[in-house]
Amino acid sequence: MCSDALHIHIGNKITGAEPIFAIASFALPVVDHVKDLGVIIDEKLKFHLHINHVVASALTRANLILKGELNLENKWTLNEQLHIIK
Repeated sequence: MCSDALHIHIGNKITGAEPIFAIASFALPVVDHVKDLGVIIDEKLKFHLHINHVVASALTRANLILKGELNLENKWTLNEQLHIIK
């Protein structure tokens, strides 16, 4: 089976005239976007899906960094307090 093979139709769609591609009698699924070499493109060769994915990933990483810094600050404050108590 070809689980990694996909078929994307680029350009204007003509209803009912879309060809069916198959490999070893396995019909390739038709998708509206693909990720190739790390870049997501859609059937109109637009990059909005890729940009949205990159922005979401960057926000997630930025939040993880901020949470890590807050945790480090809290630990630092706790260590300072323990030192003062001793």
